[in-house]
Parts: sequence; C-alpha cells; structure tokens
Amino acid sequence: ENIDEDVIRCAEEDGSKEGWLVAGPAVGLSDFGSLYGAVCQGDDDEEEDDASAALVAEAKEKLGAADENLHRASEARQQAQALGEQTSRDLEDGVAACELVREKRAAAEEFVKEKRASLRSASSAETAAQQRLDRAMRSKASAEDGRLGAKQKATGAAEATGVAENALSEAVAQAMGAEDAFFKALADVEAQLGIVGPSGKGVGTSAVDAKADTVRKAQRDLEKAKKALESLGMRQAELDVAEDDVHKTDRGIAEAEYGVAKVGVSDGDDNTAAGSADAQLAIARKGAEITKKNREKERARAEQAQGKAALKVDVAREAVAAALQTLTEAGHALAESFTKTQARAVRADQVKAAQQAVKAAFRPFNTSFANCRKARDLVSKAINLRRKAVQKASLVGISEAEATHYLAQADRELQEATADEDRRRSEREDADTALGCAEADRTAVEVEEIETKRRRDELKAAGPVAKESVKAARLAEKEAALARSALHAACSKVEREKSQLEDAMSNAVTRLKAEEYDPNQVGQAYEKAQKAGD
Repeated sequence: ENIDEDVIRCAEEDGSKEGWLVAGPAVGLSDFGSLYGAVCQGDDDEEEDDASAALVAEAKEKLGAADENLHRASEARQQAQALGEQTSRDLEDGVAACELVREKRAAAEEFVKEKRASLRSASSAETAAQQRLDRAMRSKASAEDGRLGAKQKATGAAEATGVAENALSEAVAQAMGAEDAFFKALADVEAQLGIVGPSGKGVGTSAVDAKADTVRKAQRDLEKAKKALESLGMRQAELDVAEDDVHKTDRGIAEAEYGVAKVGVSDGDDNTAAGSADAQLAIARKGAEITKKNREKERARAEQAQGKAALKVDVAREAVAAALQTLTEAGHALAESFTKTQARAVRADQVKAAQQAVKAAFRPFNTSFANCRKARDLVSKAINLRRKAVQKASLVGISEAEATHYLAQADRELQEATADEDRRRSEREDADTALGCAEADRTAVEVEEIETKRRRDELKAAGPVAKESVKAARLAEKEAALARSALHAACSKVEREKSQLEDAMSNAVTRLKAEEYDPNQVGQAYEKAQKAGD
C-alpha cells in the first residue's frame, strides 16, 4: 500500500490530476523505480518469499493435521458402524440361538419324559419279574415238597402192593391145599364106593354087598360129580386167565397213566414249531394218551371177560355143590343098602363097619369142598385187594410222576424267571442311566439357554449404545470434515494469492523488459482515451 501511495504521489507531481489519469491507473501509472528496485533487491524478495512459504507450510501442516483428524474420525465412524452392524447381527444370531436353544430344551424335556416313562415301564417290568421269581421259588419249593411226599407215598404203596402180592400167594397156596384135600377126600369116597361092583356084589375082600340099582346110581352120581368138577376146573382156569389179563391191563394202564403224567396233560394248544422241544413233547403226550386209551379199552374187555368167567365159575360151583350133595345122598343110600356078602361068611359088625367107613368118607367130602369155595373166595378177595393196591400204587405213581413233572416245570420256570429278572433289572438299570444322561443333557441345555438369554439381553442393551456411538462418530467425522474443508479453503487461498502475485510480478517484469520506452506514451494514451470517450 505504501508503494501505491508513492506511485500516486509521483503521478500527481507529473500532472495526473490534469486529466490524463482517467485512462486508468493500470495504463497511466508505472513505478519503474520500484520495478527495477525489486529486480535489483533479490535478497529482500527472498525474505518475503520465505515468510509466504512459512505461511503456506503452516497452512499445509494444519491441513495435514485436519486430514489426519478426519481420517481418524472416519475410521472411528467405520468402526462404530461395524460394531453396530456386528451387534445387530449378533443380536439376530442371539435371538435365533435363543429360539434354537428353546427348541432344544423342549426336545430335552420331551426326551426326559420319554426316559422317565421308559424307567417306569422298566421298573414295573422288574417288579413283575421279581414277583414272578418269588412265585417260581415258592412253586419249586412246593413242588419239591410234593415230590417228596409223593415219593414217600409211592414207597408205601409199593410196600402195600408187595403185601397184597404175598397175601394173594398165600391165598392161592391155601386154595391149592384145600383143593388137594378135597380131591383126596374125593379119592377116598371113590375108593369106598368101589368096594361094591356094579352088580351089587362085593369086590375083592369086601364084606358087603349092596343093591345093584343103588350102586349104579351112586356110580352115576360120582361120574356127574367128576364132570362137574372138571367143568369147574376149566371155568376156574378161565377165571384165572381173565384175572391175570385184568391184572396185566391194570399194569398197562398204570404204565400208560404214568407216561401221560410224565409228559404232562395237554392244554389243547400244541401248535408249536416242528422239531422243537415243545413239539416233541406234544408228540410224546399224544402217543401216551393214545396208549392210555388203548389200555383202557383192553381193560374194559378184560374186565368183561373176567365178569363172565366169574359168573361161569359161580354156576359151575353150584353145579358141583349140587352134584356133591346128590353123590353124598347116594353114598348114604348105598351104605344103608349094605348087606353081608354072599361070597363068604362075614359078621354083622363088619357090615356095620363098612357102612360107617362109607359115611365117614362122605363127612369131610362136603366140608373139604366148602373149604375149597372159601379158599377160592379168599383168593378172589386177595386178587381184589391186590388190584386195589396196584391201582393205588398206580395213582401214587401218577402223583409222583406229576410231582416230578411239576417239579421240572417249576425248575424251568424258576430258571426262566431268574433270567427274566436279570434281564429286567439290567433294562431298568439301563433306563435309569439313560434318564440320568437325559437329565444331565437337559441341565446343560438349560444352562446354555440361560447363557444365551444373558448374551441376548446384553446385545439388546448394547444396541442403543452402539447406535449412539455411531451417531457421535458421524458427528465427529462431519465436524472434522468441515474443519478440513475450512483449512483446505484457507490454504488454497494463500497458495492461490501467492501464485497470482508471483505470476503478476513475473508477467510485469517480462512485459517491462520487452517494452520499448516511448516518452509520449502517456499523452498518446490520454488522447486515445479521450477519443474513446467521445
């Protein structure tokens, strides 16, 4: 400004106020002294340039600081936005995780319920298996006691059967003795009847004669008695055979019933797999039942034959008894008809002795036959007692076989019950372990759910904070941008002014150096301006 004042003052001294300055100071005023002084004074200009460069450098330094501040603010805003976005994503993930964990917890609860139901079922099954085992143990103990009792009864029945067999043997022996005595008496009777021939004359040394018709009648009655006795013997033999058959069929039925008892009674459900143990048992049971039915039929036939034979024996015995009675009467009549033999001289007492001998022969005759009948009746009673003993032994044997079968069943049931109880206990322990694992998993899921909810709540609380941080970062970035823009504008202005000044000075110097000086240029310029004004 001082240089311009000096130029204006010098221009006034040159008469600029007289009108020539209206052409414009840019044309009419030139400070050549300052121009050439500036050219000659290089050191002063360098100092002024250094001051200007310092200002520019200071402005650039402030601008760099503003750029750095803006960069930091931008990074802080980006970090805040990234943090906010990450928080939003984490919140969404947390909400999804909470939903997933809730579903997992529901599934874990359902799984625990299933395992509890399985444990209850396994516990019930174990309790039922234990009860079954207790029943099986009691059944086996009862079966063992029953088998022991049946075995003792079988021993007693076997002894009773032996006693009955011995009694029957004794009765048979007594019957045979009685029959021997009877036939001996019969032989004596026949011998006494033989002292007189069919013609009524005495035979040999006989001291008596008798009426011929009486003798023939006695001989006929003797023959009838013999035939009756022969028929009775045949009928008795048939009865013995029939009774033996009945005894055999009783034995056969006892064996068949024992076989049925050994395999058990069929329950009507034998539909088992072919070749299995149950199938083989069913086949054996069916065979034993068929055998038993056949033996029952055989016994029925034997009993029927024995009944018929017994009736025939009774009839034959009655016939023998009648024949013997007739023979006895004929014998007594024969004895009464005895007279002294005509063949030689005999005394009366000899005739009487002969009569007494005949009558004496007939006295044990009927008694011995009665004894035979009693002995045979005792044999029949002994046979019945033996049959009852055999039947009782058979029943006891069946009971023993059934007890043995039941004991085998009880033992098998005990083994199965023991195995079932072990299996059920193992299943219950597995179910208990599974429930414990399920509850542990549920607890872990519950802990995970609590942690997930806590994390979700933290993210919900962090969301507004992150938004505020983003808002503050954006505001700081905006302020930093505005400050940078202001500094950038100021710096640009200084640089532009410096550049313009340097360009103006450079152009002015260049034009002045290239311009040829004209002393009349001011006047010419003034005139040109005046013309332009006109």
